[in-house]
Amino acid sequence: MKMKILVSLCENHYVRNFISTPALDLISKKYELYLIADTKISDDQKEKVRKLKNFKGFFFYENSKIKRFNKLNILVSYINEKRSTSFKMMNKGIYTQNRLYWDRESPLKTFYSFPARIAKKILNNLEYYYYKYFGNEKKLTKKFIDSIKINPFIEKIVNEVKPDLIIYPANGNKIMNLELALISKEKKIKSFKICDNWDNPSSRSFIKPEADYIGVWGKQSFNHARDINLFNPKNIFILGSARFDNYATNKDKHISMFDFKYILLLENFINHGIENVIKKLDEIITNNKNLHDTKVIYRPHPNGKDFNFIDVNK
Repeated sequence: MKMKILVSLCENHYVRNFISTPALDLISKKYELYLIADTKISDDQKEKVRKLKNFKGFFFYENSKIKRFNKLNILVSYINEKRSTSFKMMNKGIYTQNRLYWDRESPLKTFYSFPARIAKKILNNLEYYYYKYFGNEKKLTKKFIDSIKINPFIEKIVNEVKPDLIIYPANGNKIMNLELALISKEKKIKSFKICDNWDNPSSRSFIKPEADYIGVWGKQSFNHARDINLFNPKNIFILGSARFDNYATNKDKHISMFDFKYILLLENFINHGIENVIKKLDEIITNNKNLHDTKVIYRPHPNGKDFNFIDVNK
């Protein structure tokens, strides 16, 4: 009898990275594979997973529950900031980031919004410093876990399938991740978290309890999972990244998309100052005769978190 594996997908790009690629092919040949997915994924991705053999259905999380978990995630990141400079970048660059004004915003809008924005900024920074120095991660997490009811659909499917292993891709902390870990511990099922980004172990303070095993992209991520998120090295596996499979199989991979020399500028998911970087590159190219036939290709981050977009007309 084949061992059973349950795979849970909670975002569109997990379907792209693990279903649209042959990432799970080897598993499906050797084991009995079952899948569930978040109902909030897009309709086109839903159509893909519906067609899969042993797809068991969609689960749903209320926004209120997600918001409460996201708040826990932020506070835990504040508490563990000393572990990683990337935690500090997330804390100061995103979690406490409240802009007082936005580019291309009308002066009237800025004027009327300023009091609420400055108050929010002050409160966020007070919260940040309080939890950074006085926060207790175990108490906060226990309080949250004690107050929630595990997703009934996910629990029902686990009871029905009785998997030997639960796998879930993750690019950070999600309420699904925590609940799958809780279910796994309670029912003595092994769980395996696959990091979907290269920087997950260094830029996210993982909420406890965690999966039994973790998959990472490479050696650097292995070290981060061990040293920053304190995983047992024996339980960390270097997997590479399924999302790049199509690049490796592309017959035209050595042919440029453009008929000119170029500098490729990849945007971080926080684009603070990216406009100034582009201007500086433009200046360097203009003033260097060896680069006169060179252009800048700017690739915005596909999952950018900053809505202060650059003005491409400049």
